Amino acid sequence: VYAPVRTLGDFTFVHGVTSVWPANSGVRFSSCGWMPTTAPTLSYQPSAVPTLSLQPSSSLAPSAAPSRVPTEMRIVTGLCAQASASSPFESIATEQGAVTLGISTADDATEEIELSFTFLWFSMPVTSVVVSSNGQLNMDGSLDDNCCAADKISGSSAYTGERIALAQEDLDPSRSGSVYFLDRGSSAVISFEGVPFFINQGEVNAQIELYETGAIELRWGAGNTEGNEMAAGLQSSAYSVYAPVLAAGRFTDGVTTSWPSHDGVLFACQPPPTAAPTSSQDPSAAPTLSGAPTSGAPTFSQPPTAAPTQNPTAAPTSAVPSTGAPSYVPTAAPAL
Repeated sequence: VYAPVRTLGDFTFVHGVTSVWPANSGVRFSSCGWMPTTAPTLSYQPSAVPTLSLQPSSSLAPSAAPSRVPTEMRIVTGLCAQASASSPFESIATEQGAVTLGISTADDATEEIELSFTFLWFSMPVTSVVVSSNGQLNMDGSLDDNCCAADKISGSSAYTGERIALAQEDLDPSRSGSVYFLDRGSSAVISFEGVPFFINQGEVNAQIELYETGAIELRWGAGNTEGNEMAAGLQSSAYSVYAPVLAAGRFTDGVTTSWPSHDGVLFACQPPPTAAPTSSQDPSAAPTLSGAPTSGAPTFSQPPTAAPTQNPTAAPTSAVPSTGAPSYVPTAAPAL
């Protein structure tokens, strides 16, 4: 488990390292998932939609070995968990049902597409998304193409809307390549294939897949930035959720100049709390986080309140306590 400090006020850390002293700042870590020493409980069925859950299991003993073990372990960012993508980038250009979007012949343009299912963007039901030729999806119906710089995925981002950034910067599909859309019924894929950065630099082969379960996958195939920046991750300014890509390539606040070749990230996000925050919590008590997950989000087994009594070389079997095991959606503000 690696949980580097990333930001403290105006101070920025890269992989937990900084050369500037974070004067009068501090950070609190909580709700860290317990990792079993044997096969993880997160599993993927490559032929099916990824099904993940943030709900604590009834036992700390892992289930049978997963059919696909992620190459990178889980990372939690706010209300979103990250894992390796369940499948690699594959072109959809010749797949039955795929359509070429009109923005394929335009620069700095957007196009709205309808989904055959309702996708839950945090607490907001979405039946259509807006595709920007500059490498992102707008989840709030905005027609902003978000050119011409990579906007970091953070609360201080210049972009203030609802978006999924894939390779957001200044792309130009009018020069070459195409943007495709494929609705599979239970998921939808938006794929940028052979699209260069402006003006005719580098090459983007990347795609977003939205699942009706609420899971989101970002995948990158062969490509290069030729020194251009690009942003990748999830941003919801309305819900104050910022989930930059952390694991694929070398990203800082979701921005990189290194193409994450043949990599991918699976996001599973919980809806934000519906209860208004309160400040009446006992400051000496630990945060009490609870909430039922939706289907389609990663499984994180939680730690017991007492030290396990099992043989450390075997899978623990002590039950997870019904209280005190934090989940990821607070029904009230954490007690700090």
